Amino acid sequence: MLGRTGSVKRGVVSPDLLEERAKCAFDQEELRVFLHGSQERLDGWKNTVDTFGADDVIRNNIEFYDMTPHEMQENLWKRINAMYAKHKDRYFTQNMLQAPYVDWIQYFQGLLPGIGLQVSMFRMSVENLANEEQKARWMP
Repeated sequence: MLGRTGSVKRGVVSPDLLEERAKCAFDQEELRVFLHGSQERLDGWKNTVDTFGADDVIRNNIEFYDMTPHEMQENLWKRINAMYAKHKDRYFTQNMLQAPYVDWIQYFQGLLPGIGLQVSMFRMSVENLANEEQKARWMP
């Protein structure tokens, strides 16, 4: 049965998964466009994934899942800081609820509870409820 399993490390997709995907009774690309809201948004998301995936510091990796929760959180903050340094204008200076800002949050979402939560709750609260002095203190 070992021959029918996939492996992220070896870059192998499980034959069972490939078989299930082949049975799909709908247009997968059409669903992707629908879920992203438009072809333009989907293209933007793909660009974000390609940009982050090409960066050794920012990209997701399999070693992440062997880290302790503390190491995961530290790793994510380092990656977000690197992203801020390299892509501030694209991902950090726009309205939080609009693309491409939401795309970088989605990229990290689910890796560790707290990162997306902190960004969505804390940043949105400060961005929408704080006065200018508070924003200058708390916003990047």
